[in-house]
Amino acid sequence: MGVQCIICLESCTASGTIHALYSTPCGHVMGKECLEKFKEHLNNNCFNCPFCRKEIMVNNCHPIHGFVPEVKNSVTKSENTCKKLKENFSFSKNFSENINGTIKIFDEHNGNILIAGEIPSLFFSDHFIKLIVTNGRKIYDISEYKLDIECSCLCFNKSENGVIEFCVGYINGIVELYRYKVYGNNLKVLNEKKLINFDFISILFGTRKINSVCFLSNDSIALSVGKGMIRNWNKREEWLSKTGIINKCVDNKSDYITQLKKTNCDDCLGIMNDKIFVFDNHSSLLFQLRIIP
Repeated sequence: MGVQCIICLESCTASGTIHALYSTPCGHVMGKECLEKFKEHLNNNCFNCPFCRKEIMVNNCHPIHGFVPEVKNSVTKSENTCKKLKENFSFSKNFSENINGTIKIFDEHNGNILIAGEIPSLFFSDHFIKLIVTNGRKIYDISEYKLDIECSCLCFNKSENGVIEFCVGYINGIVELYRYKVYGNNLKVLNEKKLINFDFISILFGTRKINSVCFLSNDSIALSVGKGMIRNWNKREEWLSKTGIINKCVDNKSDYITQLKKTNCDDCLGIMNDKIFVFDNHSSLLFQLRIIP
């Protein structure tokens, strides 16, 4: 079985060849050709490992001698393989430069990956949201500027295939809805909406955080807000207080509802108090999901 280079995902070749096996200090392997290409584009002798993001020095990478790759058929590299090598290298380099921080949450749909994370600093951390379109090997910055407010949840609309639609919730109670479409290498904005929470009581008691979001089939979005409450946003409202309430738990046992998922009946599954509950979208009833052996 061959050993794959972490940059181009092609098999490494025998010692002394152009794509000979090299090891990083963090224990990952890459081909000599890919390592040399990395070195050409570096301002200094340092880069982040494409696999684990650990900072390493080029000079600390060393060849692995005595490696004999598995031979199936004696073939030379084709032009397509070289092209794939360059594309993978460019994408790895672009990812390394653009995602210079810690990824906190993510979602995936149709080869698109939505990530939110933070860039640590001495006093206050900056936050970012980025969209990765793997088919075109492009990374788009959804947050044009570094965010001061932390993203608490995000979700793709997995019923949409022609466009890219997703929802982002923040710890300050704001919800943003985005619709995009990819044209070649460009990401065109189709629509952007914002739902604002200025409820004085929720601000006073610190319960305005958006814990989880999920898309429902009737062109609306379920939002978990504060403790024990799920609201239904029909995308036309601009204020959170105007949205309908799917479920509201008012007892002392209520806690934050997370991991919202839509069922085939257009209800919501969610986790509260370490238990899975079904939140009925039509009758405002709450059922605990019990697993019967």
